[in-house]
Amino acid sequence: MRSTLRNGVVTIAAALAALVTACGSEQPADPPPEQPELPPIIVFASTGDRPSYPIASNGTVFWSETSQSPVMSRPNSGGTATELAYHMGTPQGLAVSGADVIWIDGQLKTSPAGCTGRTSYRTVHRTMPSGATTLLGVGDDCDALTTSAVVVAGEWAWWVSSTGGFQHSLQRSSLAGGSTTTMATSLLPIVSLATDGSHVYWLENFFAVPSAAIRRLPLAGGTVTTLDSGFTSRNGGIAVDGQSVFYTVAGFPTGDSLMAVPAAGGEPVFLGLATSTPLQLAVDAMRLYWIDQAGISAQSLAGGPVEVLATSTVRPFALSLRDADVVWSDWRPELPNAGGAIRSVPKTGGSVTTLFQAAEAPRQLVSNATTIWFGQGDEDSPEGMGRVARIPATGGLASPVTAGIVADSPPIAVSAGDIVIADSFAIWRAPRAGGLLQRVAAVGAPVYSMATDGASVYWLDAQLRIYAAPLTGGSPVRLAASPYVDRLARLSYVDGMLYWSAGADGIMSLPTGGGIPSLVATSPVTPLEVIVDEPGIYYSAPPVVTMTSRTTGNELWDASIGEGSAYAALAPDATSLFVLTRSGITQVNKATGYALKLSLSGPAGDYPPGVTTDAGVVYWSDPSSREILSVRAFGPEAFEP
Repeated sequence: MRSTLRNGVVTIAAALAALVTACGSEQPADPPPEQPELPPIIVFASTGDRPSYPIASNGTVFWSETSQSPVMSRPNSGGTATELAYHMGTPQGLAVSGADVIWIDGQLKTSPAGCTGRTSYRTVHRTMPSGATTLLGVGDDCDALTTSAVVVAGEWAWWVSSTGGFQHSLQRSSLAGGSTTTMATSLLPIVSLATDGSHVYWLENFFAVPSAAIRRLPLAGGTVTTLDSGFTSRNGGIAVDGQSVFYTVAGFPTGDSLMAVPAAGGEPVFLGLATSTPLQLAVDAMRLYWIDQAGISAQSLAGGPVEVLATSTVRPFALSLRDADVVWSDWRPELPNAGGAIRSVPKTGGSVTTLFQAAEAPRQLVSNATTIWFGQGDEDSPEGMGRVARIPATGGLASPVTAGIVADSPPIAVSAGDIVIADSFAIWRAPRAGGLLQRVAAVGAPVYSMATDGASVYWLDAQLRIYAAPLTGGSPVRLAASPYVDRLARLSYVDGMLYWSAGADGIMSLPTGGGIPSLVATSPVTPLEVIVDEPGIYYSAPPVVTMTSRTTGNELWDASIGEGSAYAALAPDATSLFVLTRSGITQVNKATGYALKLSLSGPAGDYPPGVTTDAGVVYWSDPSSREILSVRAFGPEAFEP
C-alpha cells in the first residue's frame, strides 16, 4: 500500500494564530507563538467503509472498518496493510481436505446479485492448521432452499449459489484459490450435494411439486447425467457410496420411501419406509443411516426392518459416520448455557455418549478417527460470533479452527502483545501481528469503548456498565454502573485507574480492582470526549479543550479548538494534545496550553472519526473518504515565542 500526498504545504498568515490562542486560569508569561506553515497531509491507508478506532502503538497503526477485513494494521514506516481479523457471519457447509478445513460462510449483507437476507452473501474459505485462511469463492444465496453444503473432490471445492428467479448454479472453486467456475445450472433449487470422488451428485427439488431430479457430473465437467426424476422429496438429502445414490421420496399424507439408484444409471430400488422424515442421510458399506425428529435410525442396504439406534426429544442438526459409531448434533433451547451438544452411539446400538456441550448448537459435522469438526454460532449467537472448531474424537473441550468478527467497525484496544476486539456479544484477542482469535469473555450488551493494561481488558457497554476480565479469559466482573455511568463515553486507563465522563456530573475515576467511583474533575458543559494520561485529564467541549491535573484536580488551561463541531476526538503524546474537530486538527502544548493548527478541516459526515499519535505523527480516520490520514506534528520549537 502506497502513501499519497493529500495537500501541499500551505502558508498561513501569522494572524491565524489569534484564532487558536490559548486562554486559561493562569496565562503564560510568554507571548503566543506564530502559526507556522501547515504541514502536508498524507493518505496513510485506504480503507473499507467507516474506518474507526485508530490506535498508533510502537510503530504500527491499527484500525477497524466495515469490510471483509474488519480489523487491520500497517507499520508507521509504510508497507502492506495486514488483516488481523476477517468478517464471519454464519458458518454453514463444512468439509475436510487433508489437514485443511473448507467451509462456507453466510453473511447478512447485499450479495453480488443484489439480493438481501439473513445469509444472502456466501463465501467459501480454506483454513490451514496454522489458522491462515484463504478466500476461495464468493457467490449469492438468494434462495433459502439452496443447500449450504460444500464437498471436496479432486482439486476443487464444490458448492451451490443462487441468484433468485429460478437461477441456481453448481460452482467449482480451486482449492489453491483464484478461480471459480459454474459447472451446471438448474431452474429448481439445488438442495443437496455429495461426491464419491469421481463424480459430483446433486438433488434438485421443490417440495410438493413432482419435479425433483438426481443428477451427476464428472469432476472434469462434461455431460450432466440424470439418474432419477419426476418425484417429490421432503428432506432434500442424498448420500452416495460409489455404487448407488440414496434419497427419499415423499409419501402422502405421511411416510417417506428410502430409495437407491445405481450411480452409473439404472432403475431405482425401494429399500424401506421411514415413518418420520429423514433430515440428513449417511451411508457406509452395510447400512443407510439418517437423523430425524425422533432420533437416529438405520436400515440394511439389502432392505429389511428399520432399527432405531437412539431416540431424541431435542432439535437435531447434523449427522456424520465413523468406523464404529454415528455422531450427531442437537440443540435444547431450554438450556441456554449448554443446549448445544455433539453425541455418539455405536452403529450396533447401545448407550449414547455426550461428547461436547455449549450454548450454541453445532450445525455441521465432519468426523474421522481422531477429530470431530463442527460449525457453531451465527450473527445472533450468545457466543458472540461464528466459528469453526474441533474436539478430539473421544470428546472434550473445543479448540477453534478459525473464527471471525460479526460486528462492523468493532471497538479495539491494543497492548504490547495483543489486539483486543469487541464483537457483538464477546471480546476476543489476537497477537498484534495477527493470528487465531482467542475468546476473552462474553458480554451482555454491545461494547462502546475499551481499554487494556496488558493483563486485563476493561469495557463500557451500551447498558452503561463497566466490566473487567483477564485477557487470558474468564468471567467478567462488573466494576461500575448507574448512577456513576450515565452516558456512553471513552474509557481511559492510567496507572491502575480507569477514567470516563459521566456527562454533566463530571469526570469519574475508579481503581481497576473495583470500589466506589470518585469525581475527579468537573466541566461547565458535557464534554464530547475525555482522555487521560500520566500528567493530566483532558476533555473537549467546543469551542475549547481543557487540561486538569490528574493528581490535584486543578484546571491548568483552556485552549481554543473552533466552533460548531459535532465531535472533538483527543490524543495525547509526551508533550502535546491533538484535537480533531470539523475545523481540523489542533496541536496544544501541554506545558503552556498554547495551540497551533495542523490542518484547517476535519472529516465530514455523521460518523465520528478517531485520532491517535505515535513517534511525532498524528493519524486519524476519515469515514467520508474511507481513509486513514496522517500529518507530522510540530516540534517543540514551534511553540517558542
